[in-house]
Amino acid sequence: MVKNDRQIIIGITGGIAAYKTCDLVSSLIKQDYAIRCIMTECATKFITPLTFQSLSQERVFVDQFEYNPYKGPLHISLVDFAQLIVVMPATANFISKVAVGMADDLLTSVVLSSPKPLIVVPAMNTEMWNKAVTQENVRKLKERGIIFVGPVSGRLSCGTTGIGHVALVADVIKAINKVIEK
Repeated sequence: MVKNDRQIIIGITGGIAAYKTCDLVSSLIKQDYAIRCIMTECATKFITPLTFQSLSQERVFVDQFEYNPYKGPLHISLVDFAQLIVVMPATANFISKVAVGMADDLLTSVVLSSPKPLIVVPAMNTEMWNKAVTQENVRKLKERGIIFVGPVSGRLSCGTTGIGHVALVADVIKAINKVIEK
């Protein structure tokens, strides 16, 4: 693949909203973005890597110690590929890890190794979103220049309606295009 300015890492964490990331990847591919996906182990419980491989036509990475088809350490090779990292859905767990600098899986290792812009698209239960510690972590990350898209109010997988629903794919794409066009 030829390197261009439309290369993105899409991180998928373990939430039911992971299936909506398929629409994001598909839409970006149609707009001539090159996509490489990184899934957390928990994300694979909701949707398979094969789904994202089929949509992106690229290998999907889950384990930070798996075979690296590129030069150098896997997490650095992935950072070098992309102009932007997008994490959708981003769980409270992921947000917490990044806020404290924890790199215990491939996705957090990539995020913490990267000087590139990061867009976080949260999705979680309203109570989790509203917790003081989650809001403190979000505030910290925003102060560090991380871009948040959502969450929005909507029907949640627990059967309630409230803030915590993943943002619309169209809104995520607007944020991506804004960052890429800078």
